[in-house]
Order: sequence, then structure tokens, then C-alpha cells
Amino acid sequence: MNKMNPAKEIWRMYGARQLLIEKATRKRYPKQWVQTGSWVKEKNGLKSSIHRKSTIVAKNGERGHFIYDSPILLALQSVPNQYRMGLAVISSAQGALNFGFGVIVPVLPTFAASTLGLGATGVGFVLAVPALMRVALNATAGRLSDRIGRIPMMTFGEFIAALGIIGTGISGGFLDMVCARSVLGVGGAAATAGSSAWTADLTSLRSVRPHRGVIMGTMGAITSASWVLGPAVGGLLCDLVGQTNLFAGVGFLATTCSIAYAFCVPEVEKSHLSTHLINKQQNTQSLFSYPLQRAAIIANAALAANYAVALSVLPLQYTIIANASTLEIGCLFSAMAGMGILGGPISGAVSDRYGRAFVVAPGLTICALGNLALAAAPDANTFIIAALILGAGEAVAAPAISAASADAAPSHRRSEALALSRTATDLVFVALPPIMGLAADGYGGYLPFTAVSAASALAAMHAAKCLR
Repeated sequence: MNKMNPAKEIWRMYGARQLLIEKATRKRYPKQWVQTGSWVKEKNGLKSSIHRKSTIVAKNGERGHFIYDSPILLALQSVPNQYRMGLAVISSAQGALNFGFGVIVPVLPTFAASTLGLGATGVGFVLAVPALMRVALNATAGRLSDRIGRIPMMTFGEFIAALGIIGTGISGGFLDMVCARSVLGVGGAAATAGSSAWTADLTSLRSVRPHRGVIMGTMGAITSASWVLGPAVGGLLCDLVGQTNLFAGVGFLATTCSIAYAFCVPEVEKSHLSTHLINKQQNTQSLFSYPLQRAAIIANAALAANYAVALSVLPLQYTIIANASTLEIGCLFSAMAGMGILGGPISGAVSDRYGRAFVVAPGLTICALGNLALAAAPDANTFIIAALILGAGEAVAAPAISAASADAAPSHRRSEALALSRTATDLVFVALPPIMGLAADGYGGYLPFTAVSAASALAAMHAAKCLR
């Protein structure tokens, strides 16, 4: 057989990066070329129709196929077989749960105000209770997850959250609802501690680590799709089945996810994990000694600030500028969330290839530009474009920030370290909306948008300097 090297033809035809391959001059063609694709002789046929494929004629006249795998498919192929079902269950459960939460988001304020007779202050407090509980319990839940395992925390946490959701729907007074929402916060802290650490454990496996950003970006895209659909469906379902039955249905969905966690998701074997950034110090404050950990916390807080300004100030400002209806506001939020469906996997793939800073810094910079444009928007069309810019920045930054948080977490304290980033996010969500509301009442939307823009720009510069 004459010597041949199809890599040059592939490079010329596809403009792809240089292939990391074994020489094609061996007795048999290699079945898989590392990370990029496969060269399969035509007589061997193709095992999958998912791949993008093209027939190439080699220099010696022999015909074959070059198979170029998509980043998502390569990431899935890198996951060991025993964990693929677990990844599918967790991804599906997160999509279902976020859809459920999205369904009750537009219903809860009205339910608390009309059924229980709460004023604006009471409604705001009821909405903030789960976040307050998570702030108080995230670190404890993280340490417990590192001690007893991810699956028990996910299973029992989701079951407790289901009780809180059902309890919210049958609450007869302010104290009843506060208690139910507190139970929801306790369960949410435990379940999130387990699921986020499990995903980080999985993506720390040596075969999966190069694809961490793609996996987290794809999971983020599923969540974005859920938030696009959930709020739109919530009002319709509430009219069909009633508020109490709606909360009961979401609680049943959470219970189903809890059962699936218990029976379908295995623990990731610790012996397979990489051991980067291990430190014997055991107090939570010692985690701040890692520069990557501090950078991840700051980036998470900056991203949360963008979400907070979008939720608290953007609707009011859109109403002032364009006299927007509730439907128009909902459509704008759906469009912003929809950015993450496409942007999540792409952002994750780029961050895997070029590093987290290469994606996080531009993403937060786009957020800063979007907020500046929102502050200066003179009319409805400009405001919508600015909001979409903000949504694009959030879609670019979010998957890479999640991957950076997992990168920075010490393997033996991974859940506790990830809890610090979640606590920073929850603190921002608790503290920032009322502060931004006061600023918007006193100075208009210009001040909150400008302040968050400045914070995003500073976080982008810090990420560019400290992340890798």
C-alpha cells in the first residue's frame, strides 16, 4: 500500500485545526483520530448517521470517509458508559424542574396577593425567603455533600423541595407560606449542592475534563429552553387547573425527579477524579486563598447582578419607555432566555478550546455594553435591541463561568467550594433587587443599569487577569 496522509487534504478542504492523529501509513487505518474525527475506509461502512461526513479520495486513489464529530457528540462520547444514564437523568430533571419553577413564577405573586391578601412588601418577602434559606445553608449543604455523597443530597433535597412547593399551594396565611417557602429553600440548597457537585465530579474525569464547558453549556441550554416555555405556559395552566393544583403538579414533578436520582444516577467514583488544587485546610475561609476560586465567585456575582437588574428594573423601564404590556414583557424575557439555547453549547466549546477567560471576559463585557445601551435607550426599538445584547452577553458568559467554578474547586471539597459561588449569587439576588428598585424610583433606570454595567466591566477585567 502506498504511503498516504489524508490529513493535508482534510485540512485544505475543511479549514479545520491540525489533526492529532496516528500516521495513516500503518497496516490499518486508525478508527478514531483524537478529538477531531475518524478516517474510515469505504468498505468498512459508517457506524452512525449522526456524524457530518464527506467522501475523500486519498492520493493513492483509495476512497474513504472523514467523520467530523460535533463538540456535543464528542463530549457525550467521552462520558463513561456507566455515567451516561445519570447525566441524561440529571439534565432532563433540571430541564423539567426549571420548567416547573418557570410555570409558577408568574402565578406566585398573584396568588400571594389575591388569595392571602399580602401587599407588595409581603409578596417581596415571600419571594425572597428561599434565597435567604439558601444563603444560610449553602455552605453546610456543600460540606454535607462532600461527606455523605451527592445522590443522598439530591434525592432527599428534591423531596423536601417538593413538600415546600406543595405546601406553598395550600398555604392559608402569611406564616404558612413563609414556612412552606423556607422548606423549599432548605430542599433547594441540598439538592443543588448534590447535583452541581455531581456534574463537576463527572466533568473532572480525565476523559471528560476537556469537554466540561460543552457539557455545562448544553445543560444550560436545556435550562434556558425551560425558562422560555415555563412562564408562557404557567398562566394558561393556572386558568385550566387552578392555582393549588398547579403547585401540586410541580411538587409531583419534583418528587418524580427525586425518585429518578435515587435509582438512576450512580455516584462518580472518586478514584477516577483528577486531584488539582488539593489543600489540607478544612475551614471554608481557606477556599478564598485560591485565586481561581475568588475569580469564579466574582464572575458569578457579576452575572447574578445582570440577572437581577433584568428581573427588577428592565420590566419597569420597558413599561415607561414603550408602555409595554405584560405579554410584551414576557416575550422580551423569552427572547433573552432563548439566547442561551444556542449560545450555551457554543460558549462551552470555545471555553474548552481557548480557556475560560477567553469567553468569560468578552461575555461580561457584552453584558456591560447591553446595560449601558439600556440606560441610554430613547425608544422601544433601541431598548429591545439593548435587552437582546444583554441576553447575548449572559448566554456567552454563563456556561464558561459555571465551568470555571468547577475548575477552581478542590476535588476533595468540591461541593463546599461550589457552594461559595452559589451563595454569592443568592446574596446578590436577595440584596440587589430592592436596592435597584429604590435607585430606579429616585433616579430612574439610568443609575441601576449604569452601576451594573460598571460592575460587569470590572469583573470582566478581573476574569481576563485571573481565570485561565
